[in-house]
Amino acid sequence: MADTPAKTPEPEAAKRLRDHVDKLLARPPAKSTGGIALAGRRFDYTVHAAFMPVAATGLDGASSEPEAAVLTTAYLLDGADAATRPLCFAFNGGPGSASIWLHLGALGPKRVVVPDDGSMPAAPYAVADNPHSWFEHFDLVFIDPPHTGWSVTANEAARKKMLSVDGDIDALAEVMRVWLTRHKRWGSPVYLAGESYGTTRGAGLANKLQSMGVALSGVILVSCAMDLQSIVFAPANDLPYALFLPAFANAAWLSNLPEFNPFKYNSFPVNGARQSYRLTDALQRHAVANPVILGGDVHENWVGHVLADYEQPGAKVLGVEFCGTGISSRSGGNARTAQRLAQNPHFVF
Repeated sequence: MADTPAKTPEPEAAKRLRDHVDKLLARPPAKSTGGIALAGRRFDYTVHAAFMPVAATGLDGASSEPEAAVLTTAYLLDGADAATRPLCFAFNGGPGSASIWLHLGALGPKRVVVPDDGSMPAAPYAVADNPHSWFEHFDLVFIDPPHTGWSVTANEAARKKMLSVDGDIDALAEVMRVWLTRHKRWGSPVYLAGESYGTTRGAGLANKLQSMGVALSGVILVSCAMDLQSIVFAPANDLPYALFLPAFANAAWLSNLPEFNPFKYNSFPVNGARQSYRLTDALQRHAVANPVILGGDVHENWVGHVLADYEQPGAKVLGVEFCGTGISSRSGGNARTAQRLAQNPHFVF
């Protein structure tokens, strides 16, 4: 079935879009002040929330009307030297997400108070100081890309263009150019921070900004999604499983789930003492098929079978364990492993 062509907006609807963008761009910045204690220091700041215009690219941009109004929310350290104070532009991904998640969930001086499990809190809702804020290190500018948050385009053609990969990059690069100019921050060390699809966007922006004369001091990739093969769980694609497993294991450990605490599991008895079987029991109880356990930083290297009971001859093989010495290890663990090969028939390497 052929695609249905997009309808051309009615003249009155198109005029409303144009007027709406013009009104947003005419609004003066909304300003507020605040402060936060980080690392034993007090950081007082001024917040600027303002819409930045996105002009058309090329020669048309000099004479045409802005194609979009994009909201930026900036936290600027009071009394800082613009020449030395780093500046970080931050955005989420999606594509199609506003920057609220990094803004009020991770990086900003304030965060929304939510339960530890991330569920919807009950009223009254509140914000609190964010002890993990990056404001200690950067002035922070959060950007809502076109058609996320309060950001909008002025017409249907601009909407289609800015919802494309290249159009999205061009629009955000223009927003950053305008912001740097208005705030006289071209001499500041400039960083980008993108999350999820924002890491793909960040790579494109780094290239685009360089071509515009913005020399970046760094690019920060949060929850990297530059190679979708590494995050899409699909048949015949085993890569995500290998990459997610270490993070899942660490999350389980930090959450104090006893069945998956690495300190409750050893690959074989030490000095004749019976080991804990919490992990192997859990693997059997949950019927985990062909598990592969990745371990490391124990100052030894091996590949071995994971058994249901190491003290019983002929015990069921539950899976395979790969263990490697961490890069930081200086113990020469391979020699120690070699000495124990004869002691443990379950080693295969």
